[in-house]
Amino acid sequence: MATKDLDHERSRLNDNIRGAMIVVLGSAALVGLAFGAMVVLTSPEGWATKAAQGAMSGESTSLVSLNSGEAQ
Repeated sequence: MATKDLDHERSRLNDNIRGAMIVVLGSAALVGLAFGAMVVLTSPEGWATKAAQGAMSGESTSLVSLNSGEAQ
């Protein structure tokens, strides 16, 4: 009977460790995604900054055609 109690405690401890690891890894992933998004959005050479500067200066942007028939 003591063996079953020990196995139950070990199982609960393993579940707690697994849950803690999931929280730590999930938190690290969310912080990494937030940091990456902020780097992309605030970079001086980034596409978001160039689009904002183009909108402020009134420049028109030319669209790129992906039609393969015109590229001869």
